[in-house]
Amino acid sequence: MAASARAPRASRKARGQFFTPTEVAEALLRRAAQDLAEAGESVPRGDVLDPACGDGAFLTAAAVAGWAAPHRLRGRDTDASVLDGPPGAALDVGDGLALDGPFDAVVGNPPFGGRGVRDRPPDALEALGRRLSIHRADPRGELRPGRSVPPRFPVATLFVDRFVAAARPGGVVGLVLPASFLANRRDEGPRAWLLRRVRLVAVDALAPGTFSAAGTRAHTVFVLGVRRPDVLPSLDAALTDPPVRLGDGVGRRSVPVAQLLGARRWDPRYHDPRWDAELATVRRPLRPLGEFIAELAYGAIKPGAAPRPAQEGRPAALYVTQRAITDGGIDLEACPRIVAERPWDGPRYRLAPGDLALPRSGAGTLGRNRLTRFDGAPHPAVVDCFTDRVSLRGISSAWVLGFLRSPPGWAQIQRTFNGVGTPNLSFDEIRGLRVPVPTVAEARAAEAAWARVAAGRAPFDALRAVVSGEDSSH
Repeated sequence: MAASARAPRASRKARGQFFTPTEVAEALLRRAAQDLAEAGESVPRGDVLDPACGDGAFLTAAAVAGWAAPHRLRGRDTDASVLDGPPGAALDVGDGLALDGPFDAVVGNPPFGGRGVRDRPPDALEALGRRLSIHRADPRGELRPGRSVPPRFPVATLFVDRFVAAARPGGVVGLVLPASFLANRRDEGPRAWLLRRVRLVAVDALAPGTFSAAGTRAHTVFVLGVRRPDVLPSLDAALTDPPVRLGDGVGRRSVPVAQLLGARRWDPRYHDPRWDAELATVRRPLRPLGEFIAELAYGAIKPGAAPRPAQEGRPAALYVTQRAITDGGIDLEACPRIVAERPWDGPRYRLAPGDLALPRSGAGTLGRNRLTRFDGAPHPAVVDCFTDRVSLRGISSAWVLGFLRSPPGWAQIQRTFNGVGTPNLSFDEIRGLRVPVPTVAEARAAEAAWARVAAGRAPFDALRAVVSGEDSSH
């Protein structure tokens, strides 16, 4: 039994250690060999490195796959208590971000979180920034001025830099990453940095339970590529690359690089054609919801603090949490009454009649499309940090609510989910949702249907029926 199997789960989580089961690593490298061969690339034969090897699953898989003899395997990890690998492999305790190449293949599962680089003093972050450059990449992969690595920069993204740097030109790069790396706008620069240095061969989503035994259900992907001989002069130069194989656990498809860049997302699930098929059922022009958003905000965040319960003689506010969101509107009885004071109460956080309340994360709220509308309250009502306030102008919010909770709207929300462990939507993704614009008569019908739903006289399906055109009573 590897040392890592005996390490306490809480301790491993604090370090960001979620080890890949050996059988999963072996399956990934078998598929990688097939993808490389089909893409006309050489399957590795030579020296293999895992810069964050943990218990050595990927080193073992590389030996089983015949990528390298045991004495040509090298692994490093900062934690001596988990360091392991096949007999004959060269293993050492140290910082994987300090490793260089060249290796014929660099494969593994770098840490996702834990302490990351936050414990490093400023001079160490500056020294690290001199070795790495991915933290300075803009959305086109150009390097911004500066050197030091930001203290909270994702450690997994820094390892992307080292995996690439340690591979020889023509060498294979394969690593497990959080799915959010391929979906979040904040990672667009690092993705562009990667694409200018590596030709993507395949991206495969791993099953959500892959790391459950290690203490997480993080959504992860395996990214496979080949290091280019030189850095591309521009991101557009990657448009001539062959299509990339994307696998979402259900099927695999080849997607042009132009489609990945156009969507500004590389996650395989996003490029599943079923989402487009659902939206194609809408027989009228669609416009971005952002054209109608007057204000978009979520509630205040103050680490280590919570709003104070309402006090006699002090102004009070209703604190709208995800628990209060129902099909028929905001359940005011489920909203705690708090002291109306900053940072919890402010103009940006206050719901106005007609605003939409959108849970911004969580499988049981956002994941169940529990979007609703606010129609007023006896006290000011403010959203919490897990709930978005969406204020619209120029369109009926009842109509938008009905559409976003109908199949074409829900498909768009599901498609744009991102996040490491739970589904999330960013402001950009909310603004990018597309909606049809109702006629005056349709808007009035939607408002009337919502009034019946909010009063408890009709189920939410009554509003969906109006938006979908199934209700002809108006």
